[in-house]
Amino acid sequence: MFYYIYKITNLIDGKVYIGVHKTKDMNDGYMGSGKIIKNAINKYGKSNFKKEILETFSCSDDMYLREKEIVNDDFLAREDTYNLRRGGVGGFDHLNKNGLALRTGCTLSVESKLKISKSKTGSKHTEHTKKLLSENNGMKNSEEARKKVSDALTGKEKTDEHKQKISEAIKEWHMKRKQSSYGV
Repeated sequence: MFYYIYKITNLIDGKVYIGVHKTKDMNDGYMGSGKIIKNAINKYGKSNFKKEILETFSCSDDMYLREKEIVNDDFLAREDTYNLRRGGVGGFDHLNKNGLALRTGCTLSVESKLKISKSKTGSKHTEHTKKLLSENNGMKNSEEARKKVSDALTGKEKTDEHKQKISEAIKEWHMKRKQSSYGV
């Protein structure tokens, strides 16, 4: 088993995330489990982030002690970090070992809530979609708006890869809808 502290850097804005990871495969592609870092990776794309292993350890206790030294209140107060809480807590190991249920008993500070809110802001639309939306001037349910969108997309050839992605997205949507209907 490998234990290490890593730093993920956003190559666009320079923000960083420091975390710990326990793994059997050093090249498992792990990029953190924090809510804000995940949102940032989704927003900017994984290729815009660099991961560095800062230190390795022989056991998890040493790893968490070192993380506690690095990810402290001063580190959290910085504007250039995605971290929400002090290091050394132990992540899923800590939750499982102490019998804590996921998503319970966690109170976020005002700063943490602001970081989460800030990470979720910003447009998710492409420039083409923004243009179509602005041209519609609020007519999103009108026949004229539907025709403009339809005309803009008509005749566009889709690659087999694109068709496959659409198919998978529809299947996933149906599966989620089915699961939520049955409370699964």
